[in-house]
Amino acid sequence: MFVLLALVIAGVVLLCCVGPLALCAFGGVLSAAESDPTVTITKCDVKDGGLLRNADVEYTIKNNTRSSSSYSIRFDVLDSSGTKVGDGTDYISDVGGGQTARGGTMLILDAPGGVKCEVGEVS
Repeated sequence: MFVLLALVIAGVVLLCCVGPLALCAFGGVLSAAESDPTVTITKCDVKDGGLLRNADVEYTIKNNTRSSSSYSIRFDVLDSSGTKVGDGTDYISDVGGGQTARGGTMLILDAPGGVKCEVGEVS
């Protein structure tokens, strides 16, 4: 009887937790890729003249988990050759599970020539 029960439990665990970095939770499988937030830059306005070089960045972030999370997002500004000429970090708190939030920040550039904004890191 105990052997049969052990085999049933092992079978359920095996079916539930198949795949790399899977999380088994009462019949649900949530992979690491599904839990990463999705950040989309909606505006990158580089101002490269005058006394202060900067870039105004607006973005959306989607929380792909089931619970509320807060995020730190680093943005990079690149020149036409792909060299980083500036960066900055924005923080957004309490993005509900499955929800999308909007944010914006101003990045100070270290060098002239910024033409493109990218998401550097999200944590």
